[in-house]
Amino acid sequence: MSFLNFEGKSYVVFGVANKKSVAAHVAGIIRAEGGEVIFSVQDEDKKKAVEKLFPGSTAYLCDVSSRKAVEQLAATIATKHPVIHGLVHSIAFAKYSDGMKAFHEVNKDDFLEAVDISCFSLVTIAGAFKDIIDTKGS
Repeated sequence: MSFLNFEGKSYVVFGVANKKSVAAHVAGIIRAEGGEVIFSVQDEDKKKAVEKLFPGSTAYLCDVSSRKAVEQLAATIATKHPVIHGLVHSIAFAKYSDGMKAFHEVNKDDFLEAVDISCFSLVTIAGAFKDIIDTKGS
């Protein structure tokens, strides 16, 4: 039995950027403790990186800025995993349409997009997965 009680449970992890990312470390712990990790990534390059870091894992592409895409991801995952025991939201996004600038010089549209993707996506994800999250899940 695992100390964290992850054995035999399934978790969806959002936000693996590379092997040093928080999401990658959390996913590694879940797997080491006997849990199954399903990944959601932004693009094909991240999908390949996740599959290399975590051989045998499943990774799906999802644009978390799109409610429809997140709902479709939840429906797709539910076909193979009718119960999910937890979600890991470790998404960080920043767009520099005008190049790198000091924080106080960031344009408003880029800032609001960063907040939408990095923060509000948690609300979207929680809503889309609410019907398949275990009552004791988080």
